[in-house]
Amino acid sequence: AAGNALSNTVPPLALRGVFRSTNATAAAGSVTFQKIVVNTDGSLDNPGTGNTSIFDMVFEPGNANNLLVSTSGAATGGAIYRSTNALAATPTFVQTLFPGFNGLVMHLAINKVGAVVTAYVASNEPSSVAACSSTGQAGRVRKSVDGGVTWSAPLVAAEGYCGGQCSYDNPVAVDPNDA
Repeated sequence: AAGNALSNTVPPLALRGVFRSTNATAAAGSVTFQKIVVNTDGSLDNPGTGNTSIFDMVFEPGNANNLLVSTSGAATGGAIYRSTNALAATPTFVQTLFPGFNGLVMHLAINKVGAVVTAYVASNEPSSVAACSSTGQAGRVRKSVDGGVTWSAPLVAAEGYCGGQCSYDNPVAVDPNDA
């Protein structure tokens, strides 16, 4: 068998990441999954397919090839990755946002009105607003109006929105018809 000793002892589904099935309607017990490489952080296999927490992912409405994924990780920390060929046999991903913190929890929301694809990312970053950071509040929201290619600076109105519960209590949503 090919691969290193570790990859032969760790079942592929034991690795964290993004998985997809193209035969989900098959008979019970015969559904298969493929791991999609978003990044190679924490890989336990060779070649590396990654082993990092995926906190959220969203598809562009009406275009399943455009996929945004939020990750944790040792090398890249909390980051947003974007694929424009998510339906390909081996999709590729590009990192489009790295706020500069390790282990961020980031949640995504997306909508499409006409040709404009707006995405939001909410994270547990500490607020830089003095009134918030002095009380330990956290939470930042960024906006993208190009489908996650580029991201704004943190939105001032959302600084510190989730207080001290941000690592698990940082929801974000967007009206599907009005960004």
